[in-house]
Amino acid sequence: MSKVSYTAEEAAAHITRDQYSWGFTTGTPIEVSYAFRLGRPSYDNGSDIYATFGQFNAKQVAATTVALDLWSDVANISFVPQSDVAGGDPFADSATMLFANYEARDGAGGFAYLPAASRTEGHYAQGDIWINRYYGLTSPEKGDYSNFTLIHEIGHAIGLQHPGHYDVLDGQPITYSNSAEYLEDSRQYTVMSYFNAGFTGAEHDWNFARTPLMHDITAIQMLYGANYQTRAGDTVYGFNSNAGAAFSFGSASERGVFSIWDGGGEDTLDFSRYEANQVINLRQESFSSVGGLTDNVSIASGVTIENAIGGRGRDRIIGNDAENEISGRGSADYISGGAGDDILKGNRGRDILIGSDGNDALYGGHGYDRLSGGAGDDLLVGGRHRDILRGGEGADRFTFNTLSDSGIGARRDIITDFAAGEDLIDLAAIDALASAAGDQAFQWIGTARYSGQGGELRYREVADGVVVKADFDGDSGDDFQIFVRNVRSLQASDFDL
Repeated sequence: MSKVSYTAEEAAAHITRDQYSWGFTTGTPIEVSYAFRLGRPSYDNGSDIYATFGQFNAKQVAATTVALDLWSDVANISFVPQSDVAGGDPFADSATMLFANYEARDGAGGFAYLPAASRTEGHYAQGDIWINRYYGLTSPEKGDYSNFTLIHEIGHAIGLQHPGHYDVLDGQPITYSNSAEYLEDSRQYTVMSYFNAGFTGAEHDWNFARTPLMHDITAIQMLYGANYQTRAGDTVYGFNSNAGAAFSFGSASERGVFSIWDGGGEDTLDFSRYEANQVINLRQESFSSVGGLTDNVSIASGVTIENAIGGRGRDRIIGNDAENEISGRGSADYISGGAGDDILKGNRGRDILIGSDGNDALYGGHGYDRLSGGAGDDLLVGGRHRDILRGGEGADRFTFNTLSDSGIGARRDIITDFAAGEDLIDLAAIDALASAAGDQAFQWIGTARYSGQGGELRYREVADGVVVKADFDGDSGDDFQIFVRNVRSLQASDFDL
């Protein structure tokens, strides 16, 4: 039987279905103290689990601090180390959230107690997190299962539940088919899930989430409100990142799984060093497939990322309604802007650029490119090699900056929808006469023959349009051509010379 699909908001409501929280009022900011246990808890009741108590090691302490910051980055919940009160010692038994190790063959990587606003003193179990050292989860590294377990258990300790009514400690069989209550219950969408991302079509190749994921972010913001101070300036994610270690790739061999929450600024996804074909999507609540993984980078609800840089493979890059600047870099890329005034750059390769709505600027670069401006007053620059240019609606400008931007015969550029009196063919950047000093403009001669003096621009009518021709060197031969389809004649006013 097929499962129901949940939106981010519906999934978040399900993950917070019982409204566990450290606050008495949902959606309000909260401050919570934390420390690392010195000794066994007073609530252990002689349990064998607590009898195996062990303190966190230095690596666990450092990883926990980072994991707590990741949660406070996305919501208005701040974590105050008890060491601020205890003279710098991170170990204490008096904070609201206390971290410790235990050892058991119980099939669990750890467990945590859900919060209660009325039980914040250290002798209560609420908010405490226990990590199972039996399974070797005491050396957490960015993107591994040990670190993922920390993020997951902290999620419980601040109010998030599993997406379904399952728990490994219950001892019952748990499968995606029988236990997942909705389609998106997987580690593609939430760190609170038990189920591999492959169940929902993603491929993370044993890379575990470095951060809270898309549905977690929406859920924790429901409980405590959204933190718009996080990365509120211009932020880069991926390569050349200033977003922090969880969102940074140091080399082309490094891959990762993360979800982006961003408070503002002009932001960029940079996946420029990857060789694999990629899908980069700038829309909120979308997934990108980068570095050879599938659906491994997501953008949370309410986030606007403006820019993207593709890699060396054949990338598909999808813009949003902001003013995007998107660069495809190498190979044959497909780039689509959205409703904003976008700048799209194909660079090398046989690229397809689609401006969509807005006043867009499209630059094909090197290669046999197809540029389509869409609605709006667009700038189309095919660049070197043969390009096909379609302006779409609006007053469009088809710009040629050098003679090598269009060839002769089968190598010439094609303009498919030129509208006389509205669109413009821009040749102003080209020095029209090689033999003269300075930057010379072309002389428009209509349908007349070349005179042999060079620097002349004319056109000739053909079966399904006209061919614009230019003599650059004065030999009365064509050095440059543009085929303008479905046009019977042109005037000097159709050009910027």
